[in-house]
Amino acid sequence: MVSFVVNSDTPEMRFLASLSDGTTVIQDAPNGQPHAWLRLVDYVKQNNLNITGLRLVYKNHQITLPSNQNGYYFSKRIMTVYPGNNSQTHIGCGYLNQDGINVIWCLEDDIREQRNELMPETKGGNFLVKNQI
Repeated sequence: MVSFVVNSDTPEMRFLASLSDGTTVIQDAPNGQPHAWLRLVDYVKQNNLNITGLRLVYKNHQITLPSNQNGYYFSKRIMTVYPGNNSQTHIGCGYLNQDGINVIWCLEDDIREQRNELMPETKGGNFLVKNQI
């Protein structure tokens, strides 16, 4: 099940995915359930839908990806920063076009610090939702 409303399970930094039926899925994090993106992947496949837009929102800031792309990507990764062996969690959201997956990575607690990456489509794995064209 996916969430269409902000509720007590909605994280402060969250994705909002616009779907081809006009609804918007809002990331949630209920205990004992798979990550919201993985549930969204299943939902769009089961209901024969496309993702038409994706935003990442944190406090008063947001990243808005281009609409109606060939697919969308969402992931989280932990990077170790040297010296000091400090780890940082990054959230990545991206879109698929003819060049590959265009990902914007930001710190989990600061959406304003961004880094772009162009990934080959083959690296998208289960985190890439390809739209039906």
